[in-house]
Amino acid sequence: MRDVVNLLGQRPYEDMPYLYWGAEAMVFPSYYESFGNPLIEAMAAGTPVIASDRHAIPETVGTAAVIVDPDQVESLAQAMERVREDPALRERLVRAGRDRVKGYSWESAVTSALQIIESVSKSKIMNTGPLP
Repeated sequence: MRDVVNLLGQRPYEDMPYLYWGAEAMVFPSYYESFGNPLIEAMAAGTPVIASDRHAIPETVGTAAVIVDPDQVESLAQAMERVREDPALRERLVRAGRDRVKGYSWESAVTSALQIIESVSKSKIMNTGPLP
């Protein structure tokens, strides 16, 4: 697939929207991601996503991506071929991705983080006795 796969390396953040919009797919075979902002950005741009089955990645993308084992190179290549050659799959992934990202926003992320911090701080206050 050398004629259709471009490995771009690290790119400036400002370039990312153009790269997502111009890509046939975002392939993300990462072994570890705690959340995966690039996945959300790609889905928001209408780019089909192929992502690994590791850590929080499947939870982040839900059913809006093709999930693969990053250790199975053949499966990864097959997923790329399927997304490239199957217009119905591409369209389903684009629609599902755009629907999926509606649940993510900086406001909801900050609200969730604040709730966790408040919960932990209340728990610590309740579980500590008077200072010696």
